[in-house]
Amino acid sequence: MKKSQLSDKQLEEILGQMPKVKDHRDSRDIYQNIAHRVEKRKKMPAWVIPGAALAAALFLAFILSPGLMGTNYSEEKSMDSSAAGEKSAMDMNTATR
Repeated sequence: MKKSQLSDKQLEEILGQMPKVKDHRDSRDIYQNIAHRVEKRKKMPAWVIPGAALAAALFLAFILSPGLMGTNYSEEKSMDSSAAGEKSAMDMNTATR
């Protein structure tokens, strides 16, 4: 950011030339309006976002876990089937002799 070339006195003079802001409302009315807006904003319970995150994590774990286990199971199954295939090939070789 650029550093201002104005001195403190010059800034005070410029701010003094600005129009005065007048608010005729009572301070209690202002506070009640602000408090009402804050109450409107807090409609969602605090547990909704963490609950949704937990549900998403459990859903992903449910989806991904069979895939991780399925690769191990399919490798074991392919090993068993290849061993069975070798055994049947050996049986065929001995039967043809």
